[in-house]
Amino acid sequence: MIQAALSGVLLVSLTGLGQVEANLPSCTRCVDDYGAVGDGVADDTQAIQKTVDDGYDGVWHNPVRVLFGRGKTYRVSKQIVLWAGVQLDTDASNPATILLGAHTPGYGDAAQVKNVFLSRLSAARPDCPENPDPFPRDPIAFYKGGQKKFPGWPWRWPEDYDAARSDQNKVHPGFGPGNNFWSQVRNLRLRVEPGNSGACVIHYNNAQGSALYNLHFDLADDTYCAIMGGPRTMQCEVRGGRFGLVEIAEWGSIINCRFAGQKEAAYYAPHGSSRLWVGCTFDSAPVALKHSRPYRLAMIGCEIRNCAEGVVVPTQGPRVFVQNLKGLNTTVLYRSPQQTLAGKPDGVVSIPTYAEGRVIDEGKVTDGGMVTVQSELPTWNSVPPFIDVSQAANVRQFGAKGDGEADDTEALRRAVAAADTVFLPMGTYRLTDTVLLRPKTRLVGEHAILSHVLVQPNTPRFTDAAVPRPILDTPDDPEADVHLRQLSISAVGRGGGHGGNTGAIGLRWRAGRRSSIAWTNVNACTSLLVTGAGGGTILEVWTATGGGLNKGVVIDRNREPLVGYGLCSEHQTDKALQMIGARDVTFYATGYGEGDYPAEGVMNEIIDSDRIALIFAVIHPTGSDEQTAQMTGFRIRNTPNIWMAPFYRIHEEPMKHTVFDTRPDGSVIDAANHSFAFYRWGEIQRQD
Repeated sequence: MIQAALSGVLLVSLTGLGQVEANLPSCTRCVDDYGAVGDGVADDTQAIQKTVDDGYDGVWHNPVRVLFGRGKTYRVSKQIVLWAGVQLDTDASNPATILLGAHTPGYGDAAQVKNVFLSRLSAARPDCPENPDPFPRDPIAFYKGGQKKFPGWPWRWPEDYDAARSDQNKVHPGFGPGNNFWSQVRNLRLRVEPGNSGACVIHYNNAQGSALYNLHFDLADDTYCAIMGGPRTMQCEVRGGRFGLVEIAEWGSIINCRFAGQKEAAYYAPHGSSRLWVGCTFDSAPVALKHSRPYRLAMIGCEIRNCAEGVVVPTQGPRVFVQNLKGLNTTVLYRSPQQTLAGKPDGVVSIPTYAEGRVIDEGKVTDGGMVTVQSELPTWNSVPPFIDVSQAANVRQFGAKGDGEADDTEALRRAVAAADTVFLPMGTYRLTDTVLLRPKTRLVGEHAILSHVLVQPNTPRFTDAAVPRPILDTPDDPEADVHLRQLSISAVGRGGGHGGNTGAIGLRWRAGRRSSIAWTNVNACTSLLVTGAGGGTILEVWTATGGGLNKGVVIDRNREPLVGYGLCSEHQTDKALQMIGARDVTFYATGYGEGDYPAEGVMNEIIDSDRIALIFAVIHPTGSDEQTAQMTGFRIRNTPNIWMAPFYRIHEEPMKHTVFDTRPDGSVIDAANHSFAFYRWGEIQRQD
């Protein structure tokens, strides 16, 4: 059943596994193997939950890939809990549908919203009578491995699941959603029939590596909403419902999504919110974006059609940046206490570039308004929506053991030489030398947590800091079409730090603008180096292991344009992001450091670069107020054209300099301890 469900499924293939070894470990499961029928009539709720739960200990992550059969319809009737690390998927070319049938019991009260899917970090429940007092300080270390039974696990079906809420952090703060990593829902169709006015389809409040991707929601008009929360929502379509997306988190980004036909608003934020919207469309709703108390808002390349109002910002004080916002048959395009920007009920109006809050425009400080620029920010994305891995070269077929001990370097090289698409099933693949990919390599893991490329401590070829060496490398080719995803790449010590591999570069990226890195975790002394013809798209790449690792992301004299969405670099000793001679780089919703960066107290550095745009730029300096007050967020030097909009700190920590910019003429702009809506010098679009 698994093999049938996997045929052509994005990012997953077990092709050839049976020819290598009969009982190889895998994190992939098909719901049909757990009793799901998928005919749209049978109730498949418990079978889906069994698939999600299999092997889980209740403590923290359960990294599994749960597959739904091609073209099938799975009817559900109760809440399904998705643990951290769970990834739901189906064949994107013939997707499965999740159906909440008409008048499903428990979903009919609009005053009592109930989820179809609920993301949750742990099985910890505040009302569990088995909870010890006090709860272990480090519950993961205390309970992991099954030596001690986790309180209240396993849950009772269906009552514990159906009543669950996202309240596990009330048991222990470490169980908060900020640690809910690498959870994804992809490629599914989700349909809600009438009579479910309390239904929320996906309640999703997660962290790095998590995403809602390529989902299609078809909602009856009375459905409460498609999504609550969602840190990264990409290429999704929501039709119908009372609301499209309801805010429950403080932050998030929505990339290339479409909302249509909502009865009240496409987006509703009943409390504080920080959101980035890129390339989204809103059609036929009373209000596109309805805020109660926004903190930060950025909209790039969006379009609002056939709405009474576009964006409603009811409070003073948020940092707002809008560029290339188009209104079609929309009466009011933007409204706030500071400014109302009229649309046309029967025509087209555009907002080129507008900001609210502190603006530093070529050295002049203002309170915002229209900003005259010639550039338009790029919104393209080179991540393929679908990769067919049904005929991929499985690295195990070429002799790889994946046990973390055997040297799998030559096996991976043979697989790369044999096929354009290479699959790494669950396992730890130890390398002792660089593996160079080919110009059309697609290297795909089964799960980002469990498909692991590893350099063990003190591996000879990676120990010389004077002669740095990449673990994985790409050709230096602007025409390359290389794609990496669902991988972990690391060269760290067993207790943290570089483990003697001071010359290790996790990934040297030299593939051009058609290439991409997606849903990948990279940790080495220098984790990611973009150089040469390196360009394309970086999507949900995370480098976050400290304790002696030097730099997170280095962009060194790249020649091709690079666009990033959701890059997160943190906990290094030196720089989270360093650009040296970088060109044509645009990053959206990127975290540029969490930590104290003891080398210089400088979190990020941009030197001798040009046409750099950092949109929705976030930093998180840590330590006491006295410590963060000596830190610099961005040190910039000799970079003529640069934009940042908006810039903020997680807790608005005191800093010596949020931005310290030495201009090409030698003058200095010191933003001191200020955040801002827009920092701008020159143009970021090539003029040649």
